[in-house]
Amino acid sequence: MMLDKELINKLDVILEKDNYNYSVLTKEEIKKIEEKYKIQLPQDYVDFILTYQDKDLKYEYLYVPLECSPMTPEDGHQMVEYFFKGELKEEIKDMYEIFRDNVIPIARAPFGNLICIGVKGEYKEKIYYWWHENEIDDDPDNIRATLFLIANSFRDFILSFEYHEW
Repeated sequence: MMLDKELINKLDVILEKDNYNYSVLTKEEIKKIEEKYKIQLPQDYVDFILTYQDKDLKYEYLYVPLECSPMTPEDGHQMVEYFFKGELKEEIKDMYEIFRDNVIPIARAPFGNLICIGVKGEYKEKIYYWWHENEIDDDPDNIRATLFLIANSFRDFILSFEYHEW
C-alpha cells in the first residue's frame, strides 16, 4: 500500500529537506522491530518512514489535536519537534517499560513529551500525545492518564497540520 495523493500533497507542504545526516530505517529493520515487540505498525506510518526519512517538519506547521493536553496552548495548536528516524529502535526500547506494547513513540514533542502511535488493543493506529508529568512510576496501568488523543490515524494526524503564524 502506498500513501494516497491527499496525504502526499500535505506532506510535500509541511516537510522540508533536512540538512542533517540521520541514520535511516530499512524495511528489514522495521520488520525486526515488529517481530521483536510482536506488533504491527500501521502501513501508512511505515510508508511515511520509508519515504520521508530525509525530511523534517517545517517549523511553522502545527497540528490540532482531538483532545487537548495540559500542554495545549489556548489557540489549540501543538508542535512536533521532529519525527524519529534511525533512532526509533532506541526510543521504543527506552520507553517499553512505560508503554509496554500499547503505544510506541514516533516523534519528540516540546518539554520532554512524545507523540506516540497505538499498536495494540484500544490504542491501535491512533496517535497520542504523551504528557510525562502525569506518569506514575509504580503504576504501569496509569498509561491512559498520560495519553491524550491527537488523531484516530496517522493519516488524520498528518492532515491536521496547519500553517501557524508565530
